[in-house]
Amino acid sequence: MAAPLPSLTALRAFESAARHLNMSRAAEELLRTHGAVSRQIKQLEDELGFPLFVRGGRLLELTEEGRVLAKCLSIALDDITQVLAELRESRKSKPIVVACGSTVAVRWLVPRLMTFYHQHPSIKLQLSLSSQLEDASSGRADVAIHWVGTRGKKARPGHIPLMDDFMGPVCNKAFASDNNITARTAPAELLSKTLIHSETAPGSWQDWQGWHHAPNASLPSHQALWFEHFFLCLQAAVSGLGLAMASQALVAQDLEQGNLVAPLGFTKVSNGYEIVRATHPQNPKACDSFIGWLLTEGQKTQAGLAALGTAPVT
Repeated sequence: MAAPLPSLTALRAFESAARHLNMSRAAEELLRTHGAVSRQIKQLEDELGFPLFVRGGRLLELTEEGRVLAKCLSIALDDITQVLAELRESRKSKPIVVACGSTVAVRWLVPRLMTFYHQHPSIKLQLSLSSQLEDASSGRADVAIHWVGTRGKKARPGHIPLMDDFMGPVCNKAFASDNNITARTAPAELLSKTLIHSETAPGSWQDWQGWHHAPNASLPSHQALWFEHFFLCLQAAVSGLGLAMASQALVAQDLEQGNLVAPLGFTKVSNGYEIVRATHPQNPKACDSFIGWLLTEGQKTQAGLAALGTAPVT
């Protein structure tokens, strides 16, 4: 078993005094008093059992043991300083890890990233397709974009609201025409059509059913189509396979371009999307810049949705 090291504070005091060969300069460098540095070096000599300086002259002079120890400490402290600098620089150059659900990434985040890179060309992002809150809280991600959920769920303390959410059924125009779906179609009647479900949010149609007070309408399992992710459900709706439950923020462009229609409009979900910041992100300044940009984009999205309104889009 290795012998215990002497006090690192005393070793640092000795290294500085040996380098300057002057107690006063060492004290100034270490922001200590002359007496404190002298006492620490004396305690170090007592602990080691041999002198490090030759006493008696006006100028400090190292003993042979002092020269050996001073050289060793100088190399060690230089190595530590260099490693710490490299570690700090490494953290600065590492990308910000952003955890985000696949649908939000494909439909909302990625199409907007060019503006972020134009504003912050030196900041790199690494996108992780996950919406688990634990990604940010455990340090696996620096920032997480999370869908809070449906009515009744409250945002957690410390989480940053990003934007509200409005949910509603969407399909393409041909499917709406073939199935006689219009703005006058009753919610219960709509539920009798081919519904597209997502395995990541299997209860979305039931939630919508409850919001529209159609609890007695049954969901036709024989006509149901299931996909693993929401973005696949939306693509299936664009392709005319059925009706998908969609977030207005994620289909706004498709509605504007006529790829989708929203025959019954959208219903506000009390808690939409939020941002979760890791307690100790790798690059806090860059992380905060990204969050600031996210909030600006969220405000733009909110303004755009307010202009569109939640009325049916046919």
